[in-house]
Amino acid sequence: MGIDATYELLELEKNQLKTAIDKLKSGEYNGYNVTIPYKKEIMKYLDEISDEALHIGSVNTIVYENGKTIGYNTDYYGFYNELLYYNVDLKGKDCYILGTGGASLAVSKACLDLWANVYFVSRSHSDKENVITYLELEHRNIDVIVNTTPVGMYPNMGVSPLKK
Repeated sequence: MGIDATYELLELEKNQLKTAIDKLKSGEYNGYNVTIPYKKEIMKYLDEISDEALHIGSVNTIVYENGKTIGYNTDYYGFYNELLYYNVDLKGKDCYILGTGGASLAVSKACLDLWANVYFVSRSHSDKENVITYLELEHRNIDVIVNTTPVGMYPNMGVSPLKK
């Protein structure tokens, strides 16, 4: 794409997030991608948060523009546009989202915007109305399932959070 840039992995602890934002403001970096487990936590250090990220409640991309750190959630647009591209009709369908972290919130918003019935699947029981356990999932009719957990990601590729 003709961009003169590097892309580096910065492994940070929670107590280093503010320092990372300060480095962005100092010009040491032009932006960041944020991943597990800091998509929600990073928001309190930003000057502005885009509408979609505010609604979702998590940020995965940060840029420094016009003297401000701005957080976005590109997970939503990526997932939403993929569903549209492949003509996936979710209207009235039961969509089960594995996991309850930042990415699950973006996927949930995309599914809801396409008129799906959304349920979250968690390892532990919750009093929330639309959260069920993996054991409860076994007894449901599933139209769509989306894995937003880290299970299956490097270095544990080929692993599934579901029984085969």
